[in-house]
Amino acid sequence: MTPPAPTRVADCNRPGCGAPIRFAVDAATRKTIPLDDDTREAFSVEATGCKVLVSGQAWLPADLIRHFETRFAVSESAARELVGDYPWHRPHQCAPAPVD
Repeated sequence: MTPPAPTRVADCNRPGCGAPIRFAVDAATRKTIPLDDDTREAFSVEATGCKVLVSGQAWLPADLIRHFETRFAVSESAARELVGDYPWHRPHQCAPAPVD
């Protein structure tokens, strides 16, 4: 299996949006997904619905915690601490188009 490509940043190409977005590979589906470029504070209210980026892969926080628990044989609290050190990004949703 080839390692995931690093994330890349571009501007959204939908008319009226143009927000900076970051593309990453969803760890669950292996599909490329757009994420907002700005990061969110881990485990905060504003991080609700965010994905955690690790080496170009976007993980749901709970899935990444379980992955780290298994992979590194650490406790849940240690895995949560590790997950909190990675950048959290919200999935990109274009702003509504202006009404003429």
